[in-house]
Amino acid sequence: MILVRAPAGVVLLALGALACPVAWAQDSGFYIGGNGGLSAATIDDRKIRAELANSGLATPAISDNERDAGFKLFGGYRFCRYFALEGGYFNLGKFGFTATTVPDGTLAGSIRLQGANIDAVAILPFTDSFSAFGRFGANYAQARDHFGGTGAVAVLDPSRDKSSTSDKFGFGLEYDFTERLGARVEAERYRINDAVGNRGDVDMLSLGVLYRFGAKAAPAPARTAMTAPPPEWVSPPRTVELQPVVQPVMAPRKDIVLVFEELHFQFNKSDLTDDSRAILKRSIRILHDNPAAHVRLAGYASAHGTEEYNRKLSERRAKAVEQYLIEQGRIDPGRLTIVGYGDSRPEEYEVSPNDEESAAARANMRVRFEVIVD
Repeated sequence: MILVRAPAGVVLLALGALACPVAWAQDSGFYIGGNGGLSAATIDDRKIRAELANSGLATPAISDNERDAGFKLFGGYRFCRYFALEGGYFNLGKFGFTATTVPDGTLAGSIRLQGANIDAVAILPFTDSFSAFGRFGANYAQARDHFGGTGAVAVLDPSRDKSSTSDKFGFGLEYDFTERLGARVEAERYRINDAVGNRGDVDMLSLGVLYRFGAKAAPAPARTAMTAPPPEWVSPPRTVELQPVVQPVMAPRKDIVLVFEELHFQFNKSDLTDDSRAILKRSIRILHDNPAAHVRLAGYASAHGTEEYNRKLSERRAKAVEQYLIEQGRIDPGRLTIVGYGDSRPEEYEVSPNDEESAAARANMRVRFEVIVD
């Protein structure tokens, strides 16, 4: 009853699986979500006419219902930022036709489709928040056909059910609003076997949302001073003679570092925010007023992801600040030095029990201005 041929091959899936071992831990974790949209099938009117003709009936007109609402619920595990496995439940809706015959009569047929699927998903990031993905997998679909006839049309077997396994594939785009919440738009094709021996495809175009799970960053201890505290003094054991008081000797420092600004970034992003640009304009004035000052732009990242990925993300953040200072503030590049610490030097903040996640964000997703005084 439903017949449209599908193209084959999704090269991105193989590329995603091969890329995962390089950065296996980046962005890994479980997620859930749901999509809703429009599903579409093509009903084979020519085959319906041929079957009615075999019964001695002409078919002057056929009315088709080839569109319906569809949805799916899914869950998955993302092994890295390039590859995931995803499975869930889908309901493609109901499709049908009504054929008018001569001698007078009608034949009406309908099919409902639902089932479960499992897919391999290859992900291609464009930016920190925007990516494309392709999927290829298997679906286990239940087809429920129902037929009814009037007049000259007699239906001997009005209801038929069949469940079968076949393939499916699709592609889409995803945008992450936050570390946890994202949105998708995607197109999918399900290969379906109906209950009367026909094989075809149903397409679904849908919008959806997904939510990622993950361990929260551990709360940081209370914030400490910039300079290292002196060594703890331990009193000597009691002896007959009095012991001299020895003062701890601090190693001389080569330079003094003064911190006068910090810029914060959104999760997994290196784009400057409006608040960051406002801070940079103020910092540019300070640098113009102090032409001898040299600045180290120290980039940091949260603990999500691999050490190498976090280091590169922190360098991109520092580079974005450097570029703004040079292009918008006309600061001599020779006065600027960038360094990416990744997640190796988290800032320490006073954390309330209900504020662990936001405090972790403040502590890590930043670029710090460090004025070096020789």
